[in-house]
Amino acid sequence: MKGLLIKDFKMAKKHGFFLFLMSAIFFFGALFSNTSMYFAFYSVAVLSLMPITILAYDEASKWNRFEAVIPVSKAKIVLEKYILVLILVLSASIIEGIVYFFTKNYSFKEILNLMFLMLGSGFFVPIVILPITFRFGYLKSRLIGGLIAGILAISITLINSASVTGGLIDGQFTPPEHSYLIAVPAGLLFMASFGLSAGLYKKREF
Repeated sequence: MKGLLIKDFKMAKKHGFFLFLMSAIFFFGALFSNTSMYFAFYSVAVLSLMPITILAYDEASKWNRFEAVIPVSKAKIVLEKYILVLILVLSASIIEGIVYFFTKNYSFKEILNLMFLMLGSGFFVPIVILPITFRFGYLKSRLIGGLIAGILAISITLINSASVTGGLIDGQFTPPEHSYLIAVPAGLLFMASFGLSAGLYKKREF
């Protein structure tokens, strides 16, 4: 498991520059805006795509042939990708939450609600895309991935618009209360998604 994580972090360093760059741009976009945290949610969601990007490179390089001979079960191979998502999404949410706490006029409770929303955004795409990718491969999952990303964008827009008071120019974004009601179900679905992915990957033939 540790070796797989090290391998994927090296892959992320080599092939994930664009995703890290986009996440940073979205982060700073939210940092200098009082009326919208749209980019804050997206900065985390973009990082959640890293394991899917790595799966695409694994598929292109025929990594699955090497997986067949290493002493690691398919369930652990799948679990490692979900752990990678968790590390990236949780780290980004915590770091951004700390930065926003000291740079924006938010209370500790509001920051927690904001972090819950970022966690929900980060789990949204992998919940659906990872099972499809593990079952059918990256190329066949791209179309559905675009659809899920579009649904996420609409959802984030609606949440952001409903949370702005005082107008879009001079207003203020306030994280909605009880945002854990989004994060907790997302976390449970994330765990269920792992179980589904593990089952589907065992059935996949190469």
